[in-house]
Amino acid sequence: MNLSYTTLNSLPCGGQPATRNLLEGEIQGAMVRHHTLPPAGERVLAERQGRLSILFLLEGDLSCQQADQEQITERAALVPMPGTDICLASLDGASLLEIVLELTPQEWKALQQDANSFPYLQRYCTSARYRDASKSEKTTSRKVIPPGVVPRFCMGSVEAIGPDRVAPHAHPILDQLFLVFSESQITLEINGEPHTVPGNSLVHIPLGSEHGVAVEAGQHLHYLWLDFFFNQNDMVFITQSHQELDG
Repeated sequence: MNLSYTTLNSLPCGGQPATRNLLEGEIQGAMVRHHTLPPAGERVLAERQGRLSILFLLEGDLSCQQADQEQITERAALVPMPGTDICLASLDGASLLEIVLELTPQEWKALQQDANSFPYLQRYCTSARYRDASKSEKTTSRKVIPPGVVPRFCMGSVEAIGPDRVAPHAHPILDQLFLVFSESQITLEINGEPHTVPGNSLVHIPLGSEHGVAVEAGQHLHYLWLDFFFNQNDMVFITQSHQELDG
């Protein structure tokens, strides 16, 4: 089976802000873009009616008017206020992922009525941790954007030092992307076939496939998962299978 993935651009040392669309057409009703800002770079992401932007800072630093101009200097997720321009700036350069979701009129109206929940800022290192049946006891799993924040979408991560394995499993109720962090390289098993995916890559998990992940002894497994549900009610799958850990 062919696997669709792409490698992200490196953090720039100078030049102009740049944007690249990633894996176009792979996820129905969503678009993924990679933005890079050079040192002292700025960019405005224009408001798009009926479309919600979700940002994840991968590397560098970022300030956003919607986060009270607070300088974010570590990995973090940000869901800005729906229906407003997003003004971004960086002191030393930034690499960030933007997921743009197309929402129904009802979903859009509900988000605007829930304005007190935005902007949503979650620093990666303080994300709640969870356990599920497909992962070993040594695996660290994080909820970055849990169910209930954004319609039909959630985000989390998996981290371990090998040898370790995420057991093969399938979930035909959702489409999924993996963002393999730069410090990692994984062996992705799709319907029993191994695929090596390098760090700093975004990969589409084929819909409905049996997929698992393996990492060799001493190597670092670390990736972000992005779940795109077809129906809001199906998100109960996450709340039932991801058991949050105390503390």
